[in-house]
Amino acid sequence: MLGGLEIKKGDDPIFKKILVSLLISILILISTILLPVQAPISVDVNRNNAAGGKAADMAIIEPATTVVVVETEPPVTTEPEPETTKIETTIEKVVETTTKVETTEEPTMLAEKSTVSVKTKVSSTNVSITNSEYNTICCVVMREAGAGSFDGCAAVAQCILDGMLYEGKSATYVLNHNDYYPEKAISRAQKIPPNDKVKEAVAAVFYDGYRVTSEFIICYYSPANMKNHWSEWHEDQVYVCEYDGNKFFKYPGA
Repeated sequence: MLGGLEIKKGDDPIFKKILVSLLISILILISTILLPVQAPISVDVNRNNAAGGKAADMAIIEPATTVVVVETEPPVTTEPEPETTKIETTIEKVVETTTKVETTEEPTMLAEKSTVSVKTKVSSTNVSITNSEYNTICCVVMREAGAGSFDGCAAVAQCILDGMLYEGKSATYVLNHNDYYPEKAISRAQKIPPNDKVKEAVAAVFYDGYRVTSEFIICYYSPANMKNHWSEWHEDQVYVCEYDGNKFFKYPGA
């Protein structure tokens, strides 16, 4: 009886439909609450057997689970390439130039020659002196006339040269045998060395042919340094000239 009405099962088809729908809804609700995970689905597979038309066995097909495997490549760590520094090196070739200097043997004490006015030049002296003799002559001239003029120094140097020409001897011989006292002059030069004027005057006479007079002056003396300011032997010679207090003479007939 429903609502005061008696209903007989199987009599009313509408009731059956309502009841079936209600049952189905209840089942769906229960399945939704109690079975959140999808249950296997039963599928009737009817295979029509051509020979006997027998129904095929009930096959239970579980839902296919598709597993998608995504292959991911591991991240490639790229290390920065080291910077290549291009170094341009300029190689400077140092060219060593060898300068060949040809030097003629000059006296070690010879200073740069000055330009002097040439009074008289001898065409050829036919004499030569060594570096050592040049240095000794400079010491002698410095001792005898170093405080005087250029021509006064040149006159003493010419006196030595003319003595070499007259006697045909070396400078060393003339210095040692004609009372020039080279040892004393060299010793004095340790304290008072020849100055540039003396060295230039000696070089002018012996290398450039410079002469203060065309006469052959062979000897000289300083009256200020003589007793009574007189030298009879010198005055007996032929007087030629005087420079800075030194009187120069030549031999008679020379």
